[in-house]
Amino acid sequence: MSAILTTRAHEDLAQARRRLDDLARAARALRRTLGDTYGVRRLCDDVERARTSLAFLAETVAESEPADAPVPTPVEVMSDLPYDPVLFADADDEGVGGMRPPHRTGR
Repeated sequence: MSAILTTRAHEDLAQARRRLDDLARAARALRRTLGDTYGVRRLCDDVERARTSLAFLAETVAESEPADAPVPTPVEVMSDLPYDPVLFADADDEGVGGMRPPHRTGR
């Protein structure tokens, strides 16, 4: 969904929420005037159901918004120069390990 459509959708959702709030106030006023009749209860239930549907729709719009671009991880440049052989002086070759005689301490 494009940014323009998303902005328009948010504006429309906000307007629908305001209108739904007006309807909820009117339904409460009817409840005070007419009492807790079947018709008034049904109207109030319908308003709550519309609120739930509107919230679901708002989530759907939010999910369709483009995600923020991922933050790139920094690239580490490795030197092409050979490593200092002193680093590996006491290491065995990989896959050949154990070929050196064990190091003995004086007894």
